[in-house]
Amino acid sequence: MTPAPNKPAILAILALAALGFGWAAYIKYGKAQQPPPGIDHFFMTDRSGKVEKPCPSDALTVFVIGQSHGANSMKPPTPSDGNEALLNYFNGKCYLLADPILGPTDFGGSLWPVFAQKLHPHVNKPIVIMSYAFNGTSAAQWLPGETEYGLLARAMTEAKNYTEQGGTIEYVIYDQGQRDAMDKTPKDTYIERLKTIFDYVQAGIPGNQIFLIHSQSGCTVYNPPQPYIIAAQAEFAAARPDTLVYFNSDTLDDTYRHDLCHFNGKGREVIADKLVEAVLKEEQKN
Repeated sequence: MTPAPNKPAILAILALAALGFGWAAYIKYGKAQQPPPGIDHFFMTDRSGKVEKPCPSDALTVFVIGQSHGANSMKPPTPSDGNEALLNYFNGKCYLLADPILGPTDFGGSLWPVFAQKLHPHVNKPIVIMSYAFNGTSAAQWLPGETEYGLLARAMTEAKNYTEQGGTIEYVIYDQGQRDAMDKTPKDTYIERLKTIFDYVQAGIPGNQIFLIHSQSGCTVYNPPQPYIIAAQAEFAAARPDTLVYFNSDTLDDTYRHDLCHFNGKGREVIADKLVEAVLKEEQKN
């Protein structure tokens, strides 16, 4: 006689299988790619444990927008080295620069303490980092007037607060491209969106900023590189005297990444060195 099916066991197996497929889909398509509901919970805003310091009036200030490589998605975290000239501006105040930095999404390590520590011996001024990068965002999600997430409005409010307090923003880092490569945004559309974003930021921040693009289009876990995005960024930068591409991180393979996408300490060192080199070339012009 054929044994009767164990209905509860079968249902449990099916439920586990569904959960497994759902989790795999989340990892592949959602975790770092889709801004989830209630995005305020995904920004690093916890100031407990942060050391507040006066904001200097003479700092070299770097303003960052874009996606995860500009946020706290690298590993390992970098602590403060105790240098009171390296600061993180957030919500009207300055804090010793340490991972995870205040302002962007995620809660791991970032590029910014390593970059600032490398740059500071070469410049005779404090360094302030302002980052509002959001994991997995497209250029469309950084357009002015975008209301679903309001990312650029949030960032520009912080820029306005900082400059009204006496700060000057010299450098804007645009750290983005992989999401548009994954979405297969047409090249002309992508370039037009970059122009809209950059023109808006330039008009909204007093003074003349240098725009530095961290060029990128691929993450192994999500999509292969798309050379047309890299070409679009290079073409866009070549048409603007205030803009340059400081590095193409598609050139770094997975030995430089901790999760087949975001950079480990080895990758971070390479990118920080390239950014320091670009900033010092601009500083020498002045």
